[in-house]
Amino acid sequence: MSKDLGITIQTAEEIFNKIKRWMEEGQVEGELSDRIIASYVLIVMNHYDSIINLTKSEHHISASALARPLYEAYIRATWISSNITTTEVKKALKDLTKGRDNFPSLWEMTKAIDTSLKVDSFYKMQGYIIGAFNNYTHGGTHLISRCLGEEKIAPHFEVEDIMGGLQGASYNALFAVLAFASHTKNDTLASNINKELHKLASQIKDEE
Repeated sequence: MSKDLGITIQTAEEIFNKIKRWMEEGQVEGELSDRIIASYVLIVMNHYDSIINLTKSEHHISASALARPLYEAYIRATWISSNITTTEVKKALKDLTKGRDNFPSLWEMTKAIDTSLKVDSFYKMQGYIIGAFNNYTHGGTHLISRCLGEEKIAPHFEVEDIMGGLQGASYNALFAVLAFASHTKNDTLASNINKELHKLASQIKDEE
């Protein structure tokens, strides 16, 4: 394992442990939306933990397959939080209580997030990453190309790709919790998450 990858794993473990501690400090009560967003945070955190451990054990194929479900749970949490007053969110939440999953597509949710938060990063990001996420999850050309070697069939992942995937998971986990903090008006949690985001960005910049 390279030194840089070791540092990236250590950073991810530290972020995971901090988020876990912060989320466990308070009981999640109140509105249905609070509990559903918290549930999506839990989904994100379980996938995040798995990605970290799969990376440590060099199971990079499985780690890459979890990037998409982690991302989708994060987007759903953010969409609910940033569009809570809309008819679409209210209907999606109500349908969940009846066992129906009627969320909009990722494209629609990211567009709505951009509109409500007055940014365009989510929607633009879709064009770059969702195709790759789907490819890894469903065994497409991106993943197959990393299984085909000149001498044998085996995982062939560049260190930079592994680090990028883990750093992306760290970002998405932090942003998912930030959506929960924003929705529940937990300023202390939001401040803690923003500090971690700045630290992570600084670390990645130093590695470049």
